[in-house]
Amino acid sequence: MESSEDAYFGYDAQRKLYWTDDADSTGATESQTSANGVTFAGTLNVGNTTSEATRVFTISSAHKWIVRARGSASGHPYDVTARCLRN
Repeated sequence: MESSEDAYFGYDAQRKLYWTDDADSTGATESQTSANGVTFAGTLNVGNTTSEATRVFTISSAHKWIVRARGSASGHPYDVTARCLRN
């Protein structure tokens, strides 16, 4: 199943936390916070199921960004690594 996703990132200066919120075309939503801007933890909502989820963002260089996501969706664990390269 293919889907598209919108992701938003920000920083809450009062709470000193980075945040990210996502929603995709399947109706899944994700909301996470991070104290260091690298490891984000929060919740993934798929249908009537809410589970814990984490993501780790790594910038290897000016041209390479790696995202590792771990969690579970509808009771099924997932471990995904995405690499974004810019030429």
